Amino acid sequence: MSQPPPGSTAPYALHSPLETTALPADEQPADAAGKRSGVNLLLVVLPVVLIGLAGWGLMQRLGQTGPMHFWEGGMLADSYRAAHNLPVYEAADSGHATHMYGPLATYVPAVLFRVTGPSFYPARLLSLASFALAMLTVIVCCRPQGVTYAALFALTLMIAVGACAHDFLEPRPDGVSLLLAMLALLLLYRGFARQAWMTYLAGVALMITAIFFKQPSAMICVMPLTAVLLQRPWKQITARQGIMLLLPPTAVLATLAVTATAWPMLFHYLAVTPAQYSIREPELAMRLIRFPLSIPLTWLAVVLYWRERGEGTSLTTLPIPGDRMTAKTAWLIAALLVAFPAGALAAAKQGGMANSMIPAYFAAAALMLHLSRPLELRWRSGAADLTPWTGVAMVLLCLAFLEPRWDSVRSHVRFADDAYAEAVRLAGLPGQTTACPQDPSINAMAGTRVGRSLIFEYDQAGWPGVMPASFFSDLDQADNAITVGKQNDWRCWPLTIDQRDALLRERGFQPIEHPAFDDSVYTLWRRTDRDHAAATMLP
Repeated sequence: MSQPPPGSTAPYALHSPLETTALPADEQPADAAGKRSGVNLLLVVLPVVLIGLAGWGLMQRLGQTGPMHFWEGGMLADSYRAAHNLPVYEAADSGHATHMYGPLATYVPAVLFRVTGPSFYPARLLSLASFALAMLTVIVCCRPQGVTYAALFALTLMIAVGACAHDFLEPRPDGVSLLLAMLALLLLYRGFARQAWMTYLAGVALMITAIFFKQPSAMICVMPLTAVLLQRPWKQITARQGIMLLLPPTAVLATLAVTATAWPMLFHYLAVTPAQYSIREPELAMRLIRFPLSIPLTWLAVVLYWRERGEGTSLTTLPIPGDRMTAKTAWLIAALLVAFPAGALAAAKQGGMANSMIPAYFAAAALMLHLSRPLELRWRSGAADLTPWTGVAMVLLCLAFLEPRWDSVRSHVRFADDAYAEAVRLAGLPGQTTACPQDPSINAMAGTRVGRSLIFEYDQAGWPGVMPASFFSDLDQADNAITVGKQNDWRCWPLTIDQRDALLRERGFQPIEHPAFDDSVYTLWRRTDRDHAAATMLP
């Protein structure tokens, strides 16, 4: 194997292990060897510490009783309905509102509920496993041979994104939709590169499956066309290739048309309800600015990569031979170019949150890893021009790790507490009905009639200025009520404490003392405007 010139940091052949021409340790000056060892140690220790912090957060959440947020309680209630063959999608004027995610986010946990009973663990563990497999997919598919430090950095960046998904235990379908979308894109890439129709069609089918978990996965449909246009003018695309490139968006439109015709109520929650929310322009501007600033290591890898390419040295050893971009590079760039604005638009919609940016973060980590050979070689050789950049990279890694946590701090208020089991016990007492509008999972876990979800009723109604009229029927039929939150925080959203308590009093309820709830977020309410109220069996 030919050797690079002495002192060069250029890589060898693309699939060869990384090597450098640095002097052996016993021939290097002591201060240089010590400095290099310190840098190498820092490149390992800091990512490991950050990953450990994220793992600690995961372990804290894994055994958490009760829902993490109001969406989890409502989604568990819908899966409970599906497991018991009760209606899941109903007209809002005659039934309950369901969530706006895809139907598989309800029916997959429901299948497990028939074995385990109602539980928060199926959705949480499915999310954790999906995110873990998604990270493994990025490392396996994008890591150049011999790259170690950059792979550790990419893993750290992806783990940092867990803050947007409750430390990867997010019961919403972000994890599973991300994994399926990534696998779909991989199949589309391989199918198109080999002109293999069966592989390509499998990618389209997997994309549709991902959409039925979470709708923004539809962004995958334009990534193949974007990737090909990055490589060649559209006039050079053959008819066969054009058909393949147009197939994914056509499949998405056809799926929506069939769903609207065959299952109109499902289509209502899948497409109509989300479409009613407007884009918050200040939020969109903030997302468009913050995201590029939160992936500095990706830009560092890109700059060093193109600098290496521009110098004209060892071009044949880089992923971009000559002046042509390789397909893999183009598809990864296309993934980032599509996922970034799509995620920003979703996050900027009324009610949107940082979890919509997760695909863009993973795309940025994948691109950084794919282009990381020049960066890795400089780290390994202790190149003089990178030594200052190593410290900068450490700072950038910390900022990139913390940014999703700052972005998600509002949603990390623990919704339930240790008194959740007592709330379930009270809701299951015979001879009475108990409404839990902020957390219908209490009724599901108690095995009693599952009522409406406050947050889902607001979602379906488009967040009106007054309480949706459909919401009151559960309270009017209940003997008791259990509320969540005793101060104006995220638990009571979208109401304030005063608004919620005034609403209950207007419907004939009064709070009663219950020792188990003294230091809890829960409050027990009893109806006082009915003759049979005194006969309830509340302790």
